[in-house]
Amino acid sequence: MTEQQNKTNCGKTRCRRLCVFGGLVATFFAACTAMWLVHIHEMGVKCEGDTFDTRCEAFDTGRDLEAGLVYRVSVETDGAWFDKCIAATPEGFGVKEYPSSRVPKHCDPEDYAYAKTGCDEDCVLKKREELEGWWGFKLLGQLRRSPEEPWFQLLGQVGDGPIFPIDWKLKQEKKSNQTVPSIVRTATIPPDRDGRLKLFVNDVDLIFLPWGRWFLYGNNQGTGTVEVVKHNETGE
Repeated sequence: MTEQQNKTNCGKTRCRRLCVFGGLVATFFAACTAMWLVHIHEMGVKCEGDTFDTRCEAFDTGRDLEAGLVYRVSVETDGAWFDKCIAATPEGFGVKEYPSSRVPKHCDPEDYAYAKTGCDEDCVLKKREELEGWWGFKLLGQLRRSPEEPWFQLLGQVGDGPIFPIDWKLKQEKKSNQTVPSIVRTATIPPDRDGRLKLFVNDVDLIFLPWGRWFLYGNNQGTGTVEVVKHNETGE
């Protein structure tokens, strides 16, 4: 066999290996995408309307904002939010607002003690500091939708514009017939462009993987009733 034939055979072998490797990678991504679509269907998450769901990576409020005007957005919650097993609120995780809320079924009470009824405010803060100091947490934190803002904070986006935090100016309890009163947060938004207002919590967003958003947004828990009105429509 000549040297030229050897080179040709080696080239063919490398080509076959690359094709096999490429096929395996494509199969892996296709399988993950299929799993993602199935899980999204099973989750049945509705990401539009009046009821915001923390599993939505882009919740459509149905409200088109106009630049130059001021809008008032409010969110009413009647139960704890959870980032997987971490107690949270629209202001971020690590805040225990509903002490009596049940820990999600998939959580290990021993690992996530601060989500239990017996963990007071000091306990919550201590656990939060421990978690934020973990190197893996810091690394993942750089992949959040907005690394500068608190983890799990409710964020907004007008059209395709920049993501911005929602600065809650008012927080009040709303009494009702429920055992636990709901909590209403209110803030103002002065958009600098025209566009549809979208909301989402500040979670990790693996946009380079089609199933990445489901994997990290799909383990969230919590809803809230959202209302968006022009500032002068509030009567204030």
